[in-house]
Amino acid sequence: QAPESVEIHGLQIVLQPVQESGPENAFGRIEHGTLMLQALQKFRAAAHTAVGPHSDDAGKPWLNQSAALEMDREAALFEQVLADSSVGSRDATVAPMGESVRLMQQLGERVPRLQSLVRDLHRRFEGGDHTEALEFLSGTVEPFLDAELLQFVYAYLHQAEEELGDELDRVLARTGETTRIALGTSVFAVLIAGVLGLMVWRSIHAPIRRLHDAAIALGQGRLETRVDVTSRDELGVLARAFNSMA
Repeated sequence: QAPESVEIHGLQIVLQPVQESGPENAFGRIEHGTLMLQALQKFRAAAHTAVGPHSDDAGKPWLNQSAALEMDREAALFEQVLADSSVGSRDATVAPMGESVRLMQQLGERVPRLQSLVRDLHRRFEGGDHTEALEFLSGTVEPFLDAELLQFVYAYLHQAEEELGDELDRVLARTGETTRIALGTSVFAVLIAGVLGLMVWRSIHAPIRRLHDAAIALGQGRLETRVDVTSRDELGVLARAFNSMA
């Protein structure tokens, strides 16, 4: 049985990575999926703004540079979040789940195509053909976003949500079991405390009752009355004093 990792001269070599699991990791995947979804949608909006109907005083169309920069930033953000999602945990012995890895690989295979489309979009508009750039955005870039990227991002989110639901179900099941154990332990402790309290009460009540009855008998003139308490505690001292008095 090989170990999960070995260390050679300070270098940790992972042999058997542990797959990510647990609510925290599922939340992380949902966060990554949401960030990728937002980046792609903002990329789409910025692209439309960049190639929108802008023109100077002479009627010549011009590129909205700020929107173009925003478009490039969102595309880069998508690639960065995708890379972070593919790596998974910072722990070298932890690897992403199998289905998540497959979806991330499929998205990663499409990143070069996205980069190429962004470059083509820049060239078409900067070449002065606004209509061609808009048609390229609507006819090529957006279908690629919808069919080649967003569907995998939605699948990634759905997978993470299912994992989170399963993990929360397991947490609730463990919580319910813990609650039952705690309740059973509490009931048992209450019973033990009740039994101990009853034993203590009887150990105190019986000698006091005998002292009470003996005092009444002695007051009625039965001077031969004695209390049979042989304990060495305070009640025993009291009983011996009573017998001496009698």
